[in-house]
Amino acid sequence: MEKEAASIVKYLKANGGSVTCAARELNIKLTKGLRAELVHIDSNLERYRYAFRRHGNWFTLPTDKASSRDAQKVNSVCLSCNQIHSVALIGLVSGRSTGCHTCRMKERENIQVSSKDAEQTFNSIRDFAKSVGQLEQYQSLRHKLKSQGSVVVDGTEYCLN
Repeated sequence: MEKEAASIVKYLKANGGSVTCAARELNIKLTKGLRAELVHIDSNLERYRYAFRRHGNWFTLPTDKASSRDAQKVNSVCLSCNQIHSVALIGLVSGRSTGCHTCRMKERENIQVSSKDAEQTFNSIRDFAKSVGQLEQYQSLRHKLKSQGSVVVDGTEYCLN
């Protein structure tokens, strides 16, 4: 039984996942005695449940369990900058979080809007909408610029760069 428990612990520390999945993968039947032996070897195997998984540019590390899955934060390495961050598990699993904020902002498409006569240039569609006094119509302007490539406001044509 000690040998089986040791192989389960070794598997979890190398691949992550739950005790049940590791035992199934290794074709080992889980018994109460085996579970007791696992707790004796390492009382905190639950920290490997979400470890060693890739979600976008995140690679998850072993992390202690929170009180609920919604509150669970997982230590993760951003593969772009190799910094460790605490990331919400629900954001990782749903795909909403794909990398750290700094790296995402660097990778983000830099959209500029300028007038046809090139007298005015704006660093974003939001800045453009704000300066022409149509911030309330931001989504409409954004959609027109993205789909048509240009929009006319107060007789002046603006286009994406």
